[in-house]
Amino acid sequence: LSVAAPGGVAAGRAAPPELADPAVVAVRQRYREAEAQEQAARRDALAGLLAARRAEARAGLEDARRRGNVADAAASRDALALFDAAADALDAEGDFTLPPASDVRRRIAALVAGAARDKAALDARHARDMERLRTRYLYRFQQTLRERNLEAPDAETLAAWFEAVPETSERTTPPAAETEPAPDRGPRAETASEPEVLGASGEGGAWQTLGILHAEVSGIEMFDIPVAGLADPLDVEGKNPVFGTAYRYALSPVRVLRDPAGAVFRLRAVPDRRPIEPVTWPAAANDWTLTVRVNPRGAAGSRHAAELQVSLPGTNALPLTARGERAAQPEAASNLVSVRIETAPPGAAVYVDRRLQKEDGRPVRTPCTLRVTPGTRNVILYRKGYAWQQVPDFDAFEGAVLDAALEPRPPDGKTQTGD
Repeated sequence: LSVAAPGGVAAGRAAPPELADPAVVAVRQRYREAEAQEQAARRDALAGLLAARRAEARAGLEDARRRGNVADAAASRDALALFDAAADALDAEGDFTLPPASDVRRRIAALVAGAARDKAALDARHARDMERLRTRYLYRFQQTLRERNLEAPDAETLAAWFEAVPETSERTTPPAAETEPAPDRGPRAETASEPEVLGASGEGGAWQTLGILHAEVSGIEMFDIPVAGLADPLDVEGKNPVFGTAYRYALSPVRVLRDPAGAVFRLRAVPDRRPIEPVTWPAAANDWTLTVRVNPRGAAGSRHAAELQVSLPGTNALPLTARGERAAQPEAASNLVSVRIETAPPGAAVYVDRRLQKEDGRPVRTPCTLRVTPGTRNVILYRKGYAWQQVPDFDAFEGAVLDAALEPRPPDGKTQTGD
């Protein structure tokens, strides 16, 4: 959610006096405190990363000295100096940048590249955590405003008001000359001003529709949707773990994306539906998962939709039939093997190579015995209230057993399910 104008107030709209209400200020203050804690946690994690790499470089230096290898010793000293400089930058500025592996000695290129990859992964995780934190507090802010009979007309204004909340709860009413009429909360065409393309991960050529995403929410929600290999419709209902508000989202696939390498994605608006905002685009780093945010207009259920499209470097999409079932790909029964899938706790849905396993039209639950193609299979297990458990290299042979322990999901997590 971006702020439309400098100063924390959307262009053309004065900040309402209700922003100085103590309860509103308290929400913003708690967000600032939580934000500071997240930033401190990131700095600690980065410091730990550098400490581990410095220790690795020191060990390399000691080993080179024992072997009498002058070149290796010099390279290890360079690595130590580089990581020490990064630690100094972290202390002074709260961040650091490592040089590309091509700019350092060949002997330490792998060490520096590994540290850069670790930092990139940590930064991506931190950005995601910060986005979720902001979304949670925007939702609390929105609910607090509604309790005071105040409704932001759109997501942009809501974000601007959130930024405009004062540091203290002293009520300050803007001068009459600066005060504008209250926003019009009457009905309007929900998609009249929405752009046709809601967002894209890059420039594409021939676009194909992967599926239609629908959502109905009563508060700000974020959903994670795996798109690679998805052929069975998703239809998920649940409640926000913090506020208990109901939500529902569904994805009706039109094509199966078998090989997402090089794919470019975009979301397009659907007529007569509120938009769905992309947060993180599918990529190899997130296992080709699309993360979206849905922001309602009112307290009642708000209906949203978007068309998910993909542009491919080759023919990587498998068309579906009109009923939404995959084109027939029969496998001889003699080519299948029986495998046993068990979880603790039991009751998990099972995906094999991204296909939800079903029997009589209903998802199969663990413990279960499945007939699958022999070889290396990608198995994903999910039970409501628990994190996805992925086994990307399960060796499927006759009588093979997969026994997995599921981990409880963090209270603010959102994930897909085969329910």
